[in-house]
Amino acid sequence: MNKYGLIGKKISYSMSPKLHHLIGKRLGCELVYELIDIDEEEIIKYLNLLKEKKYQGFNVTIPYKEKVIKYLDVVTISANKIGAVNTIYLNDEGLIVGDNTDYYGFLKLVERNNVLADVQRAYVLGTGGSAKTVFHVLNDKNIEVINVSRNKKDKKGFKDVISYEEIKEVKEIDLLINCTPIGNILNEGIPIKKSNQKINKIIDLTYNPLTTKLMSLAEKSYNGLEMLIFQGIKSQSIWNKKKIDDEKLFKLIKEAFEDELIR
Repeated sequence: MNKYGLIGKKISYSMSPKLHHLIGKRLGCELVYELIDIDEEEIIKYLNLLKEKKYQGFNVTIPYKEKVIKYLDVVTISANKIGAVNTIYLNDEGLIVGDNTDYYGFLKLVERNNVLADVQRAYVLGTGGSAKTVFHVLNDKNIEVINVSRNKKDKKGFKDVISYEEIKEVKEIDLLINCTPIGNILNEGIPIKKSNQKINKIIDLTYNPLTTKLMSLAEKSYNGLEMLIFQGIKSQSIWNKKKIDDEKLFKLIKEAFEDELIR
């Protein structure tokens, strides 16, 4: 039986185990998927277990998507360009490889919902690993991207960074994307307050609850469930070295998920 896990910190809220068990069930294979809530110094221990083939792969989440890179043997071209890794596996040469399937997941979200129609500029809340992925998808789609951070000096990997005070002065926002944990079930709240401005579209990468307080500020809003599902399917495709019909699988998994998530 294959064994996988999600490496992160304070991740008890994660639905990744359910996601991967559903994927495995639909593919006709049993698997184990664990939440691995650890401090950074323990990452090496789990990478060694991967080399020993005690695990067949890992996903990575907050706050290690960037920090994990220095512990890997190889980073794919796309993950290196983004500067963040969320999927780890052992290649045929026995080297630990870091990849990024979040890019694929976010790309599927915006394309399936035609989110980028009439969008010229997007504001991205946060400058972490997820924000870097979102930046690269939007940049590749020729959308101007401005990141919003509490630390304006944190510009590594980004073009323009403004403060949360400065975004209050923007009168109309085409697209706002939340890449912070604020708003999930363990971190209730809202990352920004609307200040006499029009927000046309919001993507909140949070998926539990399905509708966050932030999402209510826009005429159209989207949560991160589709991104979660598609990046997970892509990870399984990489780990198992097989092409998966993700659209068919997505519909089955989404129905099962929505019954359990807070609305």
